[in-house]
Amino acid sequence: MANTLDKLEVQIQRNEATSEIWLPIEHKMTFLLGKHTDFEVVLTELRDLIEAEGAEK
Repeated sequence: MANTLDKLEVQIQRNEATSEIWLPIEHKMTFLLGKHTDFEVVLTELRDLIEAEGAEK
């Protein structure tokens, strides 16, 4: 659980930064969090919100 929250927190920080400073790999990484959250419904819902915000960037 702590590992998952840590990974989600990193994506939240990326979402807060301007997308101009993102590395190309970070665009792809926005959508790779599922393997860390699929074991818990609440974490999956949180991931969906975080990914949606990242997609807007």
